[in-house]
Amino acid sequence: MQQIPTRADVVVVGAGIMGAAAAWALSARGHAVVVFEARRAGHRDGSSHGSSRVFRRAYREPHYIAMTGLAQDRWRRLEAEVGGPLLTLTGGLDHGRDPQGLYDALRGGGVECELLSPGDAGRRWPHMCFAGPVVHYGAAGIFDPELATAEMLRLAVRRGAFVAHECPVSAVEPSASGALVRVAGETLRAGTVVVAAGPWTEGLLQGAVTLPSLTVTQQQVFHFARRDSDADSAWPIALHDQEPAVYGLPGGRDGGVPGNMKLGEHDPGRVTTADGRDGVVDALSRRHMIDHVRRWWPGLEPSPTAELSCLYTWTDDQDFVIDRVGPLVVLSPCSGHGAKFAPLIGEWAADLVEGRELPYARFSLARRGLA
Repeated sequence: MQQIPTRADVVVVGAGIMGAAAAWALSARGHAVVVFEARRAGHRDGSSHGSSRVFRRAYREPHYIAMTGLAQDRWRRLEAEVGGPLLTLTGGLDHGRDPQGLYDALRGGGVECELLSPGDAGRRWPHMCFAGPVVHYGAAGIFDPELATAEMLRLAVRRGAFVAHECPVSAVEPSASGALVRVAGETLRAGTVVVAAGPWTEGLLQGAVTLPSLTVTQQQVFHFARRDSDADSAWPIALHDQEPAVYGLPGGRDGGVPGNMKLGEHDPGRVTTADGRDGVVDALSRRHMIDHVRRWWPGLEPSPTAELSCLYTWTDDQDFVIDRVGPLVVLSPCSGHGAKFAPLIGEWAADLVEGRELPYARFSLARRGLA
């Protein structure tokens, strides 16, 4: 094991995509950063693993639309520093609940989009079925969370950050001069601690910070092979906003076959804990997804080529928790839609460390008391 420092300017707890983004942003501003991750690099026990995640601008809330624009800009800045692509735009399709309202919201937020009839959409994308109007926009696509996480950590290390995997933090305690971090039988003194521990956040901060309700669920995703032979052409990402909403995106290497699509339900799965998940894919969820493919995706073979589980951490309002209390910065952009914002949220974490306020009070720990 590496020799653990006894002092640090900033400690980041958790080296998933949010912790990596915080380390990347903080190190770029000249902070001496120490990152602790309880598990090995690239582990699949949390929420940052896999080869493909959605980037999309299709929100109805103006603040999220604005944030996606900022996030897209930060992805491009990160790519420039990495020296290679991370975010691939494929375009996006949304259909189901209130497409007119979504179209109006996107137009109001300055996002170029079009509202198509189901017939026009079906002719352009015959691999899908549509029962009503469809919103199409270009600023949507996919990124590889494992690659992005590894690259942000690499850049942080290149700037002097200390990163230790398989080094679990047992406690974070505010002190008179900052915070104490208990790790590997040692105590490290830090000016500020950024906690980006995903589904382990509540247990780690118990007694130190009053958190809003956080519910951890096990989610399932399924990969399906395309019927066509043109696997090199990426299909658009898609969201069918029904009950529950189903998303689809190019699935990357996890799908096992070229050009596969990854589908899943954006709906709370089975309640579990960070360490209590069983990883067993729910048979009913599999059946729902196969039925969905048969009804709405004629361009896919309705038998999964791969399936896996991950963890979501939900707030009651499905907003994020991004705030500072004393020397502790809580970074939980959760509820299943935070990963797309990672480079932006890393910058926000650095802002909080430096004493700045975020532009949105709705992410604060005290938001229940806000008007």
